[in-house]
Amino acid sequence: MDLTLLEHLERCQKRYGRPVKVGADMLSAWRSVGHDESSLRQVCRRHQPDTQHKLKMILIKELQGLPVMPATFELMELVAETAEYFLPSDEPDLSSILEKKAAVPPPLEVNKEEEEESPPLSLPAPVRASASTPAAAEPSTLSFTGLRSYLLRHFKEDRELRGMGSRYLLHEADAVVREVARTGLQMDDLIRMYSGGDGDVIGRMVADMLRRWCSGNRIKADSLVRLVFGYLRGRADETASVSQRAAAVPAAPRMAPIQAAPKVPRMKEAPRIETAPKVPPSQPRDRRRCVCEQHNQFLGNI
Repeated sequence: MDLTLLEHLERCQKRYGRPVKVGADMLSAWRSVGHDESSLRQVCRRHQPDTQHKLKMILIKELQGLPVMPATFELMELVAETAEYFLPSDEPDLSSILEKKAAVPPPLEVNKEEEEESPPLSLPAPVRASASTPAAAEPSTLSFTGLRSYLLRHFKEDRELRGMGSRYLLHEADAVVREVARTGLQMDDLIRMYSGGDGDVIGRMVADMLRRWCSGNRIKADSLVRLVFGYLRGRADETASVSQRAAAVPAAPRMAPIQAAPKVPRMKEAPRIETAPKVPPSQPRDRRRCVCEQHNQFLGNI
């Protein structure tokens, strides 16, 4: 059965257990940036993305200039559900997306001494995403390992957080990484888009997700947003400096082509002097024969 984009969005809200009118709010967000179903379809035909990941990056760029952040849904959800409509995934239906859990990076090694000295985990467990919140396609979390290490190091330096124990802070850092990974983008794409012309929309998207996650959590939303954006900025500056250094390295001078030695003019051959033909040497005459000839001549004269 063919569904319109509005019907698709409303159907998703039913599966998420949310009011159907949220689907209309999502479509209104597209209209606020000058798009409807037909114009979005033209965008897909113009770019012809072959994966949902590429389509999501295109849709995020189309959200540039969104006047007001939505209150009833996250921009990540709008991007993910719109991408699912125009380029369905291999899943049989969207209900299976709800059952997907964000991939968790391998745990960081915690110092055994710190673990023994840390107090029992009587603190509240880290806040997780609600089961009614749709999960985006899971990117490879290996690319988020640097962010997790960065967050854990700063959590341990924070006066209010460092007394909570390494294990709890590790769980919190993992939870933040999973939340950022819900954008469905790789870390390299996040850094490139944040530092480029799409930094406004991707920054607002990530900040909105983190502020929602921090509600009821011990980590302050503004501090967490500054930490994540500081990491993205640092990685972007590092990438830019590497590119500048590579461009500043002078290229190896091109060697002048080896010129062939000039050709020496061939000297003319001297005219050949003709010599007299060789006369074969006379054969020595037999002595006996000469004596006989003289005797015969003598007899002839008598």
